[in-house]
Amino acid sequence: MKVLIGAPDDRGVAVVGGRVGAKEGPAAIRRELGKKIPCNDAGDISIAPTQEKTYQNLREKISALHRKKTFPILLGGGHDLSFGSLSGFLDVFPEGGIINIDPHLDARPISEDGKISSGSAYRLLLEKKALKGKQLMEWGYRMECNQPVNFDYLKEKGVQLVPWPADHNPIEAAEKILPPFVQSFPALAISFDMDCIQKDFAPGVSAPAQIGYTAEQAVALVQ
Repeated sequence: MKVLIGAPDDRGVAVVGGRVGAKEGPAAIRRELGKKIPCNDAGDISIAPTQEKTYQNLREKISALHRKKTFPILLGGGHDLSFGSLSGFLDVFPEGGIINIDPHLDARPISEDGKISSGSAYRLLLEKKALKGKQLMEWGYRMECNQPVNFDYLKEKGVQLVPWPADHNPIEAAEKILPPFVQSFPALAISFDMDCIQKDFAPGVSAPAQIGYTAEQAVALVQ
């Protein structure tokens, strides 16, 4: 059974000076979906005064849904919320694999003042030992969207790093590269950042992309 969960929070986007508004995402997606997809809706998680408590609320909700043998689908929200949701996934499936579909690696360290940005989720998961490098694939990253030091950090951790295909045929690349990774884990979580879609199709994201998937390619990739 599929279950929708909303996380209307974009404080992590604001930390890095990104364009806020992702907190309106869950409500907007629900309006567009209407009754097109047969699934239950668990509503929104509780947004706490602090990011850390919000992540914990999300972690507990996701892990509880997995233990009930349901299929949770999180609607964000800033991408830092993946830290909470994927922590909940790993609580139940500690040997599970994760694919981050995103031009950004999201491996930024926490800022000196302790604020957590929308680009920190995978750094946090690795540093807190919840995730081993071999369990993570960074799919479709682009070097112009990332700092080399963060790329080097993930490479040292043994993360599988797959760049945006130079031949601009991303679906064929996915069909060749993804299956061996997917089949090597007992469970899989996918984080799909809307920044990976061309801005003509997704103009409302915090970091609109010149290079990325068309709407049709995005659907094909997820399938």
